[in-house]
Amino acid sequence: MNEKRLKKAIEEGRVILGKKSVLRELKNGRLEAVIVAVNCPYSEDIKRYAKLSGVEIEEFPGTGKNLGTFCGKPFSVASIGIRREKP
Repeated sequence: MNEKRLKKAIEEGRVILGKKSVLRELKNGRLEAVIVAVNCPYSEDIKRYAKLSGVEIEEFPGTGKNLGTFCGKPFSVASIGIRREKP
């Protein structure tokens, strides 16, 4: 996932933050991609569900703090999900 695509998803409001929300949306098949920070403590759980759901998963090259800053949040974000575009 490139930065341009991620920025577009953030601007469109299709980004979900946090473990519980990402896992719930993965289980319901509503995500097109998942991004986890390199220091995400629960990345194995998310990667397992993403693989079962056939969802693209990428590792953000920075920490959770860097990912939070990239998303425009004043806090650390270890994982984000990107919802599918509505047809």
